[in-house]
Amino acid sequence: MSKAKGQALLLALLTGLPSSAQDDERVSEFAFKAEKQWTVLLPRDPWRPVGDAIDVAGLSFAVDHPGGSKIVVDTGGDGRPDKRVTGATGFLVLKAKGPDGEPFRYAVRLRQSRRGWEWATGGTLTGRLRGTTVALVDLNGDGTYDDYGVDAMIVGKGRAATYLSRVVSVGGELFHFQIARDGRRATTRPYEGPVARLDVHSGYVSEGELVAAVFASGELSFDVATGPRGMELPAGTYRFVAGLAQRGPESVHILAGSMQPVELAEGEEQRLEWGGPLRADFAFDVVGERLTVHPDVRFFGSAGEQYRDFAPVARAPKVVVKDKRTGKVVQYGRMGGCCGGGLSSYVATVPPNTEFELTLVHRRPLFGSIIGHPRHRGPVTGDGR
Repeated sequence: MSKAKGQALLLALLTGLPSSAQDDERVSEFAFKAEKQWTVLLPRDPWRPVGDAIDVAGLSFAVDHPGGSKIVVDTGGDGRPDKRVTGATGFLVLKAKGPDGEPFRYAVRLRQSRRGWEWATGGTLTGRLRGTTVALVDLNGDGTYDDYGVDAMIVGKGRAATYLSRVVSVGGELFHFQIARDGRRATTRPYEGPVARLDVHSGYVSEGELVAAVFASGELSFDVATGPRGMELPAGTYRFVAGLAQRGPESVHILAGSMQPVELAEGEEQRLEWGGPLRADFAFDVVGERLTVHPDVRFFGSAGEQYRDFAPVARAPKVVVKDKRTGKVVQYGRMGGCCGGGLSSYVATVPPNTEFELTLVHRRPLFGSIIGHPRHRGPVTGDGR
């Protein structure tokens, strides 16, 4: 046995790792990148209020609120606000000397909402893992990049970020992943552990394409949609986090809704059945002869997953009111607004002393016709129907 192999074997025995995994450990360097054009789908909402300062990584960048739709932000970490942001959105790069004396750079996106000014990270640390580009996102805004299951990462060219994961899939292979607290250096080594396989494409019913499907299990997270014929994962129980479906210019975000966790036993190959036909759930109430269909319309897929924020804006759903006894349509119209930009209530007059049924009909190129039935009925007064 050579001296080098003997040392590798000794290290493996001391750490409990196979010598082959130790031999193939690699180090990657990461560098800051400002992302002014942010297009990444994140696994959760990253926005937080802008107070008197933006505090990150132990540094404080002062903020003045002079009134109106503007703020002034200290971008140099010297306590003197120097950059004005006006309008609905903004983007700034903050620069200062960190607590360790090293230069610190951090990008922030800014926006105005009904709650006032908010900020979210606007930069990444980008590097390459075994030939594949990887970007790290400080999702919780604390200026560090090693919060597994809390921060985020983008592996490859996918549009969706997963949570920061202790195991990553690169080129169809699994690797243990360890990142330094400042995000500047990472190590990978071949994964050693039980595996299973999950296919999210062949059982997905849609007229378009499943672009992203992020699943998580503790401190493990993967965009399984990047595996067109299924992806090998560490065995375990996975919950659906977020996804995206698209057909041409139309897209829609996918949320967990009431979707159940996916159990992947060691050696198992599982195909997820989900997507269309979609259903629409809504609520209504009747006061006298006045019918109101409320605007909180929700769209769900066959596995319980929820679809939200259809884009672009399209025609709002139709509302069909039928007499239960005769089947005759007694009221017909369309809700105001649209599901991409928010709906408004549908209000109509219905015949007194009539038992009726409501149906909502909506059409999107991604899923064809979406039929909706009431999830519950609100207060009923007047004739007592």
